[in-house]
Amino acid sequence: MRTAVATAYLLALAVWLGTIVFHSFVVAPALFRTLPQTTAGDVVSRIFPAYYLVGYVCGAIAVAAPWYLTLSAPGEPSWRWASMIAAIMLALTLVAGVVIHPRAAALRRELPAAAADAPVRKQFRQLHQMAVVANLLVLASGLGLVVVVARQLR
Repeated sequence: MRTAVATAYLLALAVWLGTIVFHSFVVAPALFRTLPQTTAGDVVSRIFPAYYLVGYVCGAIAVAAPWYLTLSAPGEPSWRWASMIAAIMLALTLVAGVVIHPRAAALRRELPAAAADAPVRKQFRQLHQMAVVANLLVLASGLGLVVVVARQLR
């Protein structure tokens, strides 16, 4: 059972980080390079619910699995720190998906009718920047976690 949990944990981290990298550095840039900005924004906005769902599921596994690994082998090094890092990553993902994305999506619907200097544009940019920062923090934390976990599994 311990091997299955460790495997699920590593797969969850791999899928979560792979999703972030693929979306952030391949899908979104390609869409914005090839489609009109409004259309690209519509497509990316429709992808976000599934994108965040992957983060929620993988995050939950990445938070829970280290606790099992710690409790199932009391004499081995603790995995609690890995769970705490994953919990921070999951919290950032939840904030981005549950708080920031819905607010940005609501503002995005107002953008076509808004003047270039309208406050709604500034608010949208701020929310977008917050989501990008949260995403980069999750990615950086996850990559750091993979490095440390790989060393611990040696």
